[in-house]
Amino acid sequence: MASQFGTTQAIALFFSLYLLAAGIRVMSDRGMVAEIFADLRASPLVTYLCGLVAFVTGAAVVAVHNVWNTPLEIIVSLVGWAALVEGVLLVAIPQTFLGWFSAIADNRGLHKVFGGVTLAFGVLLLLLIFAI
Repeated sequence: MASQFGTTQAIALFFSLYLLAAGIRVMSDRGMVAEIFADLRASPLVTYLCGLVAFVTGAAVVAVHNVWNTPLEIIVSLVGWAALVEGVLLVAIPQTFLGWFSAIADNRGLHKVFGGVTLAFGVLLLLLIFAI
């Protein structure tokens, strides 16, 4: 299916599938977010590896897709740049970066909201991909 799409649609499809899966998981297991943040805070290796994955993902997207014409192209480019910046910050200043999101990580009531927003963003991307 993704082979019929252009680069923008293919990248957006991969992002949307991830966002849908992550949103469903966060909404169904609200304790997971706190556990992930605890692991990130406790383990420099886990934080570094997450930063590396985010950096490589963002760099790959930016390298092949730095296009700013249509709403979908803008979203894909922004997500690529956001991943790249997130990766750099997780590697360079991990505790500071994680501290910025501690309000979400430490408040289980916000986890459901965070999961819902993640799920909604995944649905929005699907709608834009298929122009429904």
